Amino acid sequence: MNLSIKEAELLKLIYQYYPKGDQYEYWQCEEYLQTAEFQRLAVVCDKAAKEQDHWIKLQKTLTTLAWLDDEPFEWTHLFRYNPCYRCEIGLPNTGYSNSPKKYQTTLFVNISVIAPLYALYISQTTRYYTQRVDLPGLPDELKNRIALKSTIYFPAETPMVYESNEDKKIWAGIRIIGPADPLPPSRNTQQDLAYVNEIQNCIESIFTGYQPMPLELVNKCVPDIIIDSYEIGEASFFHALFTTHVW
Repeated sequence: MNLSIKEAELLKLIYQYYPKGDQYEYWQCEEYLQTAEFQRLAVVCDKAAKEQDHWIKLQKTLTTLAWLDDEPFEWTHLFRYNPCYRCEIGLPNTGYSNSPKKYQTTLFVNISVIAPLYALYISQTTRYYTQRVDLPGLPDELKNRIALKSTIYFPAETPMVYESNEDKKIWAGIRIIGPADPLPPSRNTQQDLAYVNEIQNCIESIFTGYQPMPLELVNKCVPDIIIDSYEIGEASFFHALFTTHVW
């Protein structure tokens, strides 16, 4: 297997925190919790939860951005051993419109605590108020229940669309992650990139030495670990380095 240097380095790092193999009944079963890798992850996450000065400073800095209407919404789940600081930012002029499908666009900031990496992704959510959702392969019992459908993409000149590594990722019976929808005509991707560049500058001025997550590894699977509900062959580099809670 030919790996890039960056990929090989990150894979080596991931294996320090996630035990290899499919011998565990489920993630965080008793045997899993006793592994040296998980114990190492727990120590790092617990330490990061206590030492949030840089993260707090970043959130305060983000509130000074001229285009930001509301304060960032905190989504950090270090206590669940999702190894990242995380918040959500509403992008300007992206509230729900008066069209039959209601759109909302937010940007998620993710700062890893196990690697000097950060990742920014945009969530384009379609809210269905009166429509019956009839997506290919969706069970009949869910067609009248789905209220939200999200397309996740990592902004770039050529955006990288997030894949859940499952046909569909359903949250609480009301939200589907993928398949990807085209962005509504109101989105200006060049303007989105301008917002992203501002946030990147804020991050790199506070988290010294941090770099963006390589986009080519976002959806790439780590072949021999389990994380959360993701079984062997499903968890990606993004899941391992940041979070499985993507919406």
